[in-house]
Amino acid sequence: MNYCLHAYAKNSYLIMLNLPPLNSLRVFEACARIGNFSRAADELGLSQSAVSRQIQLLESRLNLQLFRRKGRSIHLSQEGQDYQRVVSRALAMIAAETGRLSRRPNTDTLVISTVPSFAVKWLAPRLQRFKQANETIDLRISTSYEHTDFQRDGIDVAVRYGTGGWPDLHVERLTEETLFPVCGPNFMQQNGFEQPEDLLRAPLLHGEISEGWQDWFRVTGIETGALEGPRFKDSCALIQAAMDGQGVTLAQASLVDGDLRDGRLVRPFVAAIDSRYAYYLVCPPTALQHGKVAAFRSWLVSEMCQ
Repeated sequence: MNYCLHAYAKNSYLIMLNLPPLNSLRVFEACARIGNFSRAADELGLSQSAVSRQIQLLESRLNLQLFRRKGRSIHLSQEGQDYQRVVSRALAMIAAETGRLSRRPNTDTLVISTVPSFAVKWLAPRLQRFKQANETIDLRISTSYEHTDFQRDGIDVAVRYGTGGWPDLHVERLTEETLFPVCGPNFMQQNGFEQPEDLLRAPLLHGEISEGWQDWFRVTGIETGALEGPRFKDSCALIQAAMDGQGVTLAQASLVDGDLRDGRLVRPFVAAIDSRYAYYLVCPPTALQHGKVAAFRSWLVSEMCQ
């Protein structure tokens, strides 16, 4: 009997030695399923560089190439396809058993979809307040630039930034949005901006929004041609670049409220422009009949009115 126990313990030890870190397996599964490192990073709430590092660690551990890379495209190698089948099946079994053993029913989990910038800059700093008011609801935040397929992706409710034209869904306008210039306090001190036209001699950072610097300068009475400067798709990176002193950017008020309050950013001028877009609560028409969705909507409206 003792010999059997010893053999079992030795076997288990050898299995654990061969087991890669679970985080690497999660990252590999997401990349293999989605077929894009950047979108997998958004889903996992990681940076793209962190995702790349995890894949490199796993490939180094296995001593083989899991993905074939061509430009921005990635494709599973034959070994990668074989490994994906095993890893996906194993993670699915773990997830299913974890769900079965969980004390809380699945209906207490609220899955919210939104863009990464809103999740990081607006939603995340306020989640503790939601949790205090709704102790029985667990939140899961899914970030993506793509529009949500609620049924396919298992999403309960979404917060979208746009014009509100989403058919066959409950669409509720939450708040207006304004944009104005912001920069880091040291950058402001070094450049000594006094008039709006002074910004024309500063590095101007651009985002992927419909309104731009020409719109803002027009509001201040200054007509300009095309303006050069780095362009960022992700608003978090854009705001971080401004905080790091790389230039001045037009920022959405809702995304920089905390940074302005804590002194990480300053407004060189008060002039602002109204966005053509707004934030909307979006969900299937019957979703608000569920208590968890109704609770989130009520909390969201209250927070945005403050």
